[in-house]
Amino acid sequence: MNFNSFQFLVFFPVVLLIHRFVPSKYKWIPLLVSSYYFYMSWNPWLVTLILGTTAVSYLSALGIEKSKAKGARTALLTLTLIASLGTLFVFKYMNFFLGTSFEIILPIGISFYTFQTLSYVIDVYKKEFPAERHFGYYALFVSFFPQLVAGPIERPNDLLPQLREGKRASHEDLRTGFEIMVQGFFKKVVISDIIGSSVDKVFSSPTEAEGFSVILATVLFGIQIYCDFSGYSEIALGSAKMLGIKLTKNFDSPYSATSIGDFWRRWHISLTRWFRDYLYIPLGGNRHGKARQIINTLIVFTLSGLWHGANLTFIIWGLYNGILLVIERFLPKKNYKIPALILIFFGWFIFRSPSIPDALTMMSRIFTTWNIPLAVSNMGLTVPRLIIIPLALVALFLIDRRKEHEDNPINITVNWFLILSIAIAWFIGLDTGADNLFIYFQF
Repeated sequence: MNFNSFQFLVFFPVVLLIHRFVPSKYKWIPLLVSSYYFYMSWNPWLVTLILGTTAVSYLSALGIEKSKAKGARTALLTLTLIASLGTLFVFKYMNFFLGTSFEIILPIGISFYTFQTLSYVIDVYKKEFPAERHFGYYALFVSFFPQLVAGPIERPNDLLPQLREGKRASHEDLRTGFEIMVQGFFKKVVISDIIGSSVDKVFSSPTEAEGFSVILATVLFGIQIYCDFSGYSEIALGSAKMLGIKLTKNFDSPYSATSIGDFWRRWHISLTRWFRDYLYIPLGGNRHGKARQIINTLIVFTLSGLWHGANLTFIIWGLYNGILLVIERFLPKKNYKIPALILIFFGWFIFRSPSIPDALTMMSRIFTTWNIPLAVSNMGLTVPRLIIIPLALVALFLIDRRKEHEDNPINITVNWFLILSIAIAWFIGLDTGADNLFIYFQF
């Protein structure tokens, strides 16, 4: 079930209504049922995978907490790591690394819920969080539908206590949650989906790309992926808030960053923190000299690139950002906003390219003719789109900088403008038969 689908427009109000009138100690039941229904709407058989992952990590954590011998605790942790990462490898990376060509369906959200279960078991192993004995609460922690398929990746100490509490959302939660959802839908339906078709035209035909179109498509993709992913995160945060649950903020105006490091503190915050806490620090972090710090940084960013998918472009993109961060650490502390943004957007060019040969082909096309009217026409940037896109970007700039959820006439006007824009864009999409999944569903 996609957030930007008619099915979700029916599903979420029903879940919200049931949740509000069920007693606190039983709220987890309809949430768990609805979460599994949400996931099974993609592919009913894949529910066995998430249920298996949940059961293994649940039992392992109980065993780890009960065991006194360090060897037994380590063995159980290792078993969980092998089971979870092994499953991820088979479904996501086996063909890439082994050169096979099996027809394997990539389960929606597997990278996200795998990391979430691993954080739970590791925290129990480190005695930073007690093992959850109620299987229903834990199963809901793994499968909670707002953040199930594309994050944010939640920590057990942040989410599990809220699920146990069964809080009923206040009127303020309902209002602010709805506003956050509206902003997310605007970013996805009005900006990302409209921009996406023009971006696809360029990256799907590298040999036919014109110099200006390569540059423009790269910039537009940087905007598209931000609006698409932060849009999903805001819909997740907003819908959870309307259910009385607070999720982790995943984006913090990343394109206002003043450096590469600052960008990665603002982009996909939950994943960045996961790699920092569960990989970078255990590897030694910055505690063992500059050389070790550089190696650890490159390892983390290379693996974060691989996390996004089984493609050499993702690995190189991750390594590229790691190298940029390493170089930046040796530079004087200054504001590098403009060069940092240029380098980040070049990284998006690598990320979006179907393959490295295609990326090299498109880079060579930059030095060919720059026929701007032809490039605009070939990208499908009609006059209405050339009007809508700048206006939508201005609206994006304003909503990212307005005082969050302040109840004033200006914000109310903005909200109605966003809702009207979403409705128009949504019905245009339905009329054209468009089915625009969120970009990060493939990860």
